[in-house]
Amino acid sequence: MIALQAGGEQAGGAPGSKTSKYRGVSWNKSNEAWQVELWDAEAKRNQYIGRYASEEDAARAYDYAALEMHGPECTERNFPGELISERPVSLGDERRERKTSRFIGVCWNEDKKTWTAQLWNLHTKIQKHIGTYASEENAARAYDWATVKMHGPECTERNFPGEVISEPPASLGDERRERKRSRFKGVYRNDDREAWHVQLWDPKAKRLQYIGIYASEEGAARAYDWAAVKMHGPSYTKLPERGHQRAACGTGTQALNLTFRFPVVPVGWLALRGQERRVLRLVVSLLLRGPTIK
Repeated sequence: MIALQAGGEQAGGAPGSKTSKYRGVSWNKSNEAWQVELWDAEAKRNQYIGRYASEEDAARAYDYAALEMHGPECTERNFPGELISERPVSLGDERRERKTSRFIGVCWNEDKKTWTAQLWNLHTKIQKHIGTYASEENAARAYDWATVKMHGPECTERNFPGEVISEPPASLGDERRERKRSRFKGVYRNDDREAWHVQLWDPKAKRLQYIGIYASEEGAARAYDWAAVKMHGPSYTKLPERGHQRAACGTGTQALNLTFRFPVVPVGWLALRGQERRVLRLVVSLLLRGPTIK
């Protein structure tokens, strides 16, 4: 007969006392669950088995682990007359089960309530994040697209091997960026203020220069063009093809003076009173060293 060292005292106890009436079972107060440990004679330490909501499930998990470690000749069990063919599902197994998917490389994100696609990178030896998706199938197709891109079309470990995926499905991050993106260069949507804000890259300062916030997307685009011409000069040609905007920019001083005195009114301008506007006109005219805003 093989004698085992019990993980807990053989006294009947209630949750909170850290003892159980079953061998190898103890109450874990911090996790509020029954914890199972089995003494490993070779390693000379307790082997962690798992945590369980039920004390009886924890006791059966101990018996299953004891039989697996010492064989059927082990008699010091909690239920010696009961045949346990498989280990009870632990709390950790239940959590992992909720996060797994029927597709390769897809798991459930419990916090964000979304499906995450990940791919193992053999070169960097780390999991590569592909994206988060509302649909489990879209996450699976994103995995297939990424694995074919990484390993080539001969890769067979795919979720939809017979399906040709020319481009990945749009992730939730892509959709959020798409909503905030403008069709104009240097223009971005500010959802908090419900307005369009403008930024321009300054190569000398090597940072984005803030231009302003505008109620109109087209007005924000013209403000970008005005700032770009002011920064780089009237000969600046890297403005996007925008029809009337590019024509309005021109290349001469006259077109610049007529069109870009300040093409649109920022959102904050509308909240100013008469005296404040006059002061602001003076300040802006001194800063720009040009004609005042009409």
